[in-house]
Amino acid sequence: MTATHPVRKPPPRREPPLVLTVRGRRVLLVLALAAILLVVLTVKAVVSDASPAETDPSASPKPTSTATGKSTTAASATATSKPTATPGATQPSPSISVSSTTSTGIKRSGLVGTGTFTTSTWAKPPLTKTATVRNFIVKVEGGVRADPNDVAAQVHAILNDPRGWTGYRGSSFGAVSDPAKADFVIHLVSPPTATKMCRPLDVGGKWSCAAGNKVILNSDRWFLMTPTYGNLTDYRAYMVNHEVGHYLGRGHVGCPKKGAPAPVMVQQSISLRGCVPNAWPGTPSTTT
Repeated sequence: MTATHPVRKPPPRREPPLVLTVRGRRVLLVLALAAILLVVLTVKAVVSDASPAETDPSASPKPTSTATGKSTTAASATATSKPTATPGATQPSPSISVSSTTSTGIKRSGLVGTGTFTTSTWAKPPLTKTATVRNFIVKVEGGVRADPNDVAAQVHAILNDPRGWTGYRGSSFGAVSDPAKADFVIHLVSPPTATKMCRPLDVGGKWSCAAGNKVILNSDRWFLMTPTYGNLTDYRAYMVNHEVGHYLGRGHVGCPKKGAPAPVMVQQSISLRGCVPNAWPGTPSTTT
């Protein structure tokens, strides 16, 4: 009888420890550095979006004017002191909240409009009729808390103020209710829509512009103005006069003298450049 012996199982195989080669260690190091770089870039992008850099609208392409006799020289300010508000106008209250403020003090609402517009029906002829009547109509974007007829009345009062553009190159300004009779259109729009409508000029969602027969007013500036002004009524007068000045063919100018009233075509929203605020282009005799 043959004796039987138990079958011996071989010991379990031990896997050798994982050892990275020099090349493997280099690959791992590169991946780690790439991950760190991605985190840094993400944080930088978030900070940059919270405080965007100022955009200088001076690069705006010269708008095409349908009027004759346009000029690109500077309008002279004739005021000897800080201008007063528009006659008969009360200081408006902002109907918009502030969501953020840039490092330079520019307030932003974060408002996004609907992209649709309501057109004004308010009409009034020029207070002083001249040889060239330039009629306008107002369009307010949905989501912007402003009545188109109220905006039209404010714009009409500004443009017909004796300190305004009336008389420049024989011009006067009337408000019409029929878009077909309008020579130019005042758009009051949300910041994103201003960015779209002002292209190729980059207004960064903060500024206004004029292009051809369109005057595009940024609702953030209409309601929140800029730190260079302390009175919203005065700032709205500057805002309208500056952009209509572009429609009339005027370009940007500098401050002529420290402490002097800023010509209305100075980019006063960004900096007064040593001048004092002035919302008006001056009397007809000094703007021609």
